[in-house]
Formats: sequence, structure tokens, C-alpha cells
Amino acid sequence: MKNIFTLLLIISCHFALAQQKSVELKLRTFKSKNNNVDSLMALNAIKLANLVLNSQEFRDSIGKYDFKCENYGEACSSDRIKGSVILDSIYRNSTFELDLLMKNCITEYGHSEEGKNYIQSCYKKLRKDDKKLPFSYIYAYHICHEYMHIVGYYHTDHKDDVAEKVGWISYHILNRWYDEKRNLN
Repeated sequence: MKNIFTLLLIISCHFALAQQKSVELKLRTFKSKNNNVDSLMALNAIKLANLVLNSQEFRDSIGKYDFKCENYGEACSSDRIKGSVILDSIYRNSTFELDLLMKNCITEYGHSEEGKNYIQSCYKKLRKDDKKLPFSYIYAYHICHEYMHIVGYYHTDHKDDVAEKVGWISYHILNRWYDEKRNLN
């Protein structure tokens, strides 16, 4: 009886994991105006962003929050957006191709727009604000943040902002993985 119970548990866990939604960000094009960032680094950053966005740790972290309706470009059914709705937005498309542009600017972190496929990033500003992590990690959490704008979230205030929260959660996950020296290859 114990073996049957164990087998049923294993099967149900595999089924639950197979049913779990995910997203795969893919690099469609990459251009860089900075010699420190090449297409290999961009690919690595996208890989890291995928690992974060699809991790159970990320799902659990976002799932416990809710946000002001003003974050969202579409009409909300209430004044708050549940974390589960945020996750549904992230995983709406199973794959999503990105056009990445790396610039040298220092006045902003980057830019993206709802429904578009591009993320513009500013190397000097991103690097200036985080000197600890390898740049591919910094670029990864920036991609996670900007992807939230692409799926329809706008900035409100820092304490109740979907894109900001996703960026910070992604940063903390990647920072911990780096400190733990996890093999992310």
C-alpha cells in the first residue's frame, strides 16, 4: 500500500508540474552601442531571466502580493490586482521573442512599451547601480522588470508598483543564486 501511495504522489507531482504555465523569452535581435555587452551576454541574461520568471521561488513571491489597479493597462475588476493575475500575464504567451538594444546612457535604466517586443537598456546606469553582480545578472533582472511593461503594467509608486516589485524580486533571487554559487548553465 505504501508503494502505491508513493507512486500516486510522484505521478500527481509530475502532472502538476506539467500543468504549470511558463514563459520562454527568446532573443530575436540584439544591438549594442557598448563594447562591454555582446550577443552572448544578452543570451545569457535572457537565460537567467527565464530561470527566475519560471522558478517556484518567483511564483511564490509574486503570488503573495497584490497591487493597485492603476498598474494595469486593461480594466480591473476590483481596485487591487492579485499576484495570480500578474503571473497569468507573465505566462500568457508560452514563448516571447525580444529585440534588445543596449545603449550607453546614464540618465535612465531603460525603456519598453506594452505590446512591443523591444527592450532598450542603459549599460552605464545599470552597471553604476550594481557593482557586485556580473552584468549578465543585472541585465537579467532588468529584462524581468521591462518585460512587465511589455505585458501591460505601468509605473505607479515604488511601494505598490508591479514592474518595480518584479525587478526587486528578480534581483534578490539572482543575488542569492550568485552568492550560493549555483551553476546556472
